[in-house]
Amino acid sequence: MPSVFVEVGSEVALHRPSLSAPAPNTRKRLLGYCERWAADMGWALAASAADADGAVVGPGVDAAGQVVRVLPGQGIDGFRWGIRHLALRAQWPVAEVAYGGTADHVADVRHADSDARGVVVLLHGGFWMDAWRRDLMDGIGVDLARRGWESWSVEYRRVGSGGGWPCTLDDVAAAIRAATADSGCSSVTVVGHSAGGHLALAVAQRMPAAVARVVSLAGLCDLDAARRQGVGGDAVDRFLGGSLVADASPVAHVPLPAEVVVAHCAGDSVVPIDQSRRYAAAAGAAGGDVELLALEQGDHMSLIEPENGWGEFGPRLFPARRRHPRPPPTWTLRPDRPVE
Repeated sequence: MPSVFVEVGSEVALHRPSLSAPAPNTRKRLLGYCERWAADMGWALAASAADADGAVVGPGVDAAGQVVRVLPGQGIDGFRWGIRHLALRAQWPVAEVAYGGTADHVADVRHADSDARGVVVLLHGGFWMDAWRRDLMDGIGVDLARRGWESWSVEYRRVGSGGGWPCTLDDVAAAIRAATADSGCSSVTVVGHSAGGHLALAVAQRMPAAVARVVSLAGLCDLDAARRQGVGGDAVDRFLGGSLVADASPVAHVPLPAEVVVAHCAGDSVVPIDQSRRYAAAAGAAGGDVELLALEQGDHMSLIEPENGWGEFGPRLFPARRRHPRPPPTWTLRPDRPVE
């Protein structure tokens, strides 16, 4: 069984609850959560870095090798998603492709095992802030590859690292141009989660010929309402940086020429389901092709987990090429350079 070594460090706020668990309060309790999260992925916790296939380390911890670093601002959720990232990277090979000139202009490309049914561009969430990265979409990327779909999990400039409106959307548009050029497809499907759902809807409005379908997962669809309700704190104002909210808000630009699916969990405490309901109502009234999927169970993050919310509707939206895709190619757990 593969294993992961976890080093918490001293800079993680153990007294704060997370999206995945209540506040652990102690390092021992956090390691207990990590053991459970690793077991969910078929991994175990290692007693030392030397015995492990990879490591997840907290902010400020000095480590080398196959390491995922939890970034400041991620809190204990960073450990959960770091463990998932290591496990999912081992399940299907990934090619990192540059689509621009900075470190954030990259995408993780997962090819299907033969001719792809289509290309799916994945946009991660995190309220457009640089504490969160494209590894959030690893689960969907692996699931799509197994179903015979090629995916581009896109990184983009975020607030805190040169991003904001409209340059973040410029990056997404550039990534879509790269994906269509590389694959030879004239159009793609764009799947975005949370702030990525906002970007997916916005780029479909900008690039109508290149985006055939949009799937928004717990997306921020109405920026004016999100700002008034304090969704994400001051995230909307930080992202807009003084730009007009109507210019960036998807609900102000309906209908889209693309097919749109908006999915949301009724119990989402991070981005309220009213964001998706309001968008679906406005788009439908304007004559748009829109479907609202309201899930009774699950939370904000379960929509990007194949074993949870994504598993309820992903197979219908992205059917497999055949009933039993072959197992993924063999891939080493120890690549030549660190996983960041």
